[in-house]
Amino acid sequence: GPILSLEPFIFNIGGNSTKFAKITLGVEVKDAKVMEEAKKMVPAIRDKALSVLGAKGPDVLMDINNRNNLKQELQNSIKTLFKEGTELKSVYITDIIIQ
Repeated sequence: GPILSLEPFIFNIGGNSTKFAKITLGVEVKDAKVMEEAKKMVPAIRDKALSVLGAKGPDVLMDINNRNNLKQELQNSIKTLFKEGTELKSVYITDIIIQ
């Protein structure tokens, strides 16, 4: 399906003000009609994603073995915004930088 690329998220990591992360996400939806709906929901999608990402510590974000779990958690959170659970196909982490 079509993929909506979101602007990068830049946030403090898990309450630690000395570290921050920049993460870019792509959200794959079922079809072009759902894509039009998703474009209108970008602020809500970003809010849901930031709620998940901001709660994670640097160890979780940096560990490649946790990526699939993180993507699944993001997908579960974001799909609540869609009318049907099948409209959101996948969430991709396309860029991640921790500093």
